[in-house]
Amino acid sequence: MASPDLYKKIRDWGDQYGGVFSLKLASGTAVFLLDRMAIHQLLEKKGSIYSDRPRDHVVSIIDSGGLALWDNNPYWRTERKLTSSSLSPAQVEGKLRQIQEAEAVILIRDLITTPHMFFDHVKRTTASIIDIITWGFRAPTYADWWASGACEVTDALFSGITPGAYPPVDQFAFLKYLPDILSPWRVRARQLKEKVDSFWGEARQRLDERRQKGDKRDSIADNLLDGILSIDTPLTDRQLNDFLGFLVSAGSDTTSGSLLTSILHLAAHPHAQKKAQSEIDQICGPERLPRRSDHGKLPYINCIMKEGMRIRPV
Repeated sequence: MASPDLYKKIRDWGDQYGGVFSLKLASGTAVFLLDRMAIHQLLEKKGSIYSDRPRDHVVSIIDSGGLALWDNNPYWRTERKLTSSSLSPAQVEGKLRQIQEAEAVILIRDLITTPHMFFDHVKRTTASIIDIITWGFRAPTYADWWASGACEVTDALFSGITPGAYPPVDQFAFLKYLPDILSPWRVRARQLKEKVDSFWGEARQRLDERRQKGDKRDSIADNLLDGILSIDTPLTDRQLNDFLGFLVSAGSDTTSGSLLTSILHLAAHPHAQKKAQSEIDQICGPERLPRRSDHGKLPYINCIMKEGMRIRPV
């Protein structure tokens, strides 16, 4: 089950058994949904019944809660509401779009100046955008703590919870009761928990120090602490730190993954680059970069973006 080609096997099983099938895993059962209509019916229309998350013992050691891991409880609903209101289409089309376009200009400059560092440049850009939105801090370079540090802790977290990174503890419950000397996976999970908590705790400390100097900004963190964003269920400091950290990890890693996938395939297909450049030149000319208002006039660029997400979903 830990094979990197697992998704191919699941797809083959879907072709053989249908869009909804189950797999017996020791004492547990995994249900796979490959059919769009089934996903819509079960997870959206009947989400109150079927959309809860399965318990994962190792993940619960690393992270005791949070938007990505909680069940449908009051804390989860509070964080979901905060996310929806802070990253709504209206917000994206307003101030968030300005942040994205400004960072995109800097990304292009960096790519032209030091193209061999494209990986770091893309990572910096996506981290900086979500850092500004969430914490009110910008990452001017990849070496900056808000970029390299956030990417490092995110990579460590996702590597630690990837299937195959630890034994099937939930399927073989006796593994939970083995001592640490026989359970290196448990030791690694605790160390990862300390790493994640320490990083986002320092992020909160930097935020508090900035605010104590009277420097308050239009970020999700500032708006929460100032009461501009209201919450239904109070969050502890750690829950708030985890929530803000989750937004950074999810927002930076997924976006950079899609961008890097697109860069990889554009490099492998120069003819697609030429066609894309021709479309941009036709609409924008040589004097400016594409803007959000050009979106509907650039169908080929839109197809490239969607293809990057289709080839390797993140």
